[in-house]
Amino acid sequence: MRTIVIVGRPNVGKSTLFNRLVGKRIAIVEEQPGVTRDYLVGYLEWRDLKTRVIDTGGVIPDPQEPITQAIHHQVESVLREADVIFFVCDARSELTVADTYLADWIRPLQKPVILVANKCDDPKHDVEAYACAALGISETIVPCSALHGRNIDVLLETALPFLQQASVPEEEADIPRIAIIGRPNVGKSSLLNAFAGKERSIVTPIAGTTRDALDTRIRFYGKELLLIDTAGLRRKSRIRDNIEFFSAVRTRAAIRRSDVVIVVVDALEGFHKQEKQMIDEALQEGKGVVIAVNKWDAVPAEHKKTDHWRRSLAEAMPIVEYLPVLFVSARTKQRVPALLETALQVYQKRQMRVATAKLNEMLQQWVRKTPPPSRNGKEVKLNYVTQVETAPPHFVFFSNHPRWIPDFYKRYLERSLRENFAFEGVPLRLSFRSKH
Repeated sequence: MRTIVIVGRPNVGKSTLFNRLVGKRIAIVEEQPGVTRDYLVGYLEWRDLKTRVIDTGGVIPDPQEPITQAIHHQVESVLREADVIFFVCDARSELTVADTYLADWIRPLQKPVILVANKCDDPKHDVEAYACAALGISETIVPCSALHGRNIDVLLETALPFLQQASVPEEEADIPRIAIIGRPNVGKSSLLNAFAGKERSIVTPIAGTTRDALDTRIRFYGKELLLIDTAGLRRKSRIRDNIEFFSAVRTRAAIRRSDVVIVVVDALEGFHKQEKQMIDEALQEGKGVVIAVNKWDAVPAEHKKTDHWRRSLAEAMPIVEYLPVLFVSARTKQRVPALLETALQVYQKRQMRVATAKLNEMLQQWVRKTPPPSRNGKEVKLNYVTQVETAPPHFVFFSNHPRWIPDFYKRYLERSLRENFAFEGVPLRLSFRSKH
């Protein structure tokens, strides 16, 4: 996808510009809030071009703190994806050493750069904007105010030629992309190796979009798959904060690029808050999810109670009830083929489209069994349902009073869809609109 990357030293208004770009346009697809110090990703549509916008952390010269070093590495990785860079300066203050440092850092990348002279709230400040030219990385300068929205349309029009010229690779939509994610040392890499060594022929290693990541294309029982690995974190570090930072960055990147996510849990350590966060994010992104409880071979026989495990997972996170849970061992290959087979089934369900006639036949049965509650003495009717999208499936229900349908009844409809059409492991989107 075409990509704009916003960079700059701290406190020049990068995040305000990001919010303005993705929050004030009519065709926003999504906005992903990052973990602390992580970048933000949002989407906008301008002149019929869908564009990804990435807001990065503030860069300072010669960082000494481990986390600022981590930010530098992360910004460096993101800049490689840029089709155009928005270099944000504070037009109301003089250029700093940090501005010059960042310009020197970006120049060798030979990427198109637009100097965004921010905080020009009034045209009388525009003349101050051209001091940014001293950075010597671009002759294209746009005075604007991210806070007030001034000249944002000019900025996007200026970026348009770069975005139109960008080479956008064709997505291999027919190849399932399966991400393997989890906390460090839960067995992600061992699981990837087990996949790659069972009923497969490796086609080629492909450099991933995340730093040090490696994608692996395999053939599994005649079906070609792309495995997205996040095992690059296995290197030890003295700085725990660094590990957690890169873990969040790589995990989020793997989720975004996948169709289905396998969340690996250590059977000896149990289900942690981090796994819950990973599952939450994957479902919010509309990805299919499978839970793999790894190292099952190391669990003592008296503790191998899968029902107990499933109950504890569901208690920790009720939404897990509709996610497949498999108890596997990457070391012994126990149920490893079944895990990959399940991920493929979830992929197919995520792509599934249900016929409108069948949907409405089932809707009548659901409503007869449990009608929607009336309100203020007025009957609430569900007239019609249709599926408008796949990956993930999105269903639109038409009603005479869509705003009166309570959340518990929406959950009933979602549960009914799952039970009747076997949407295990797949997030569903439900919308309610007026029948007129």
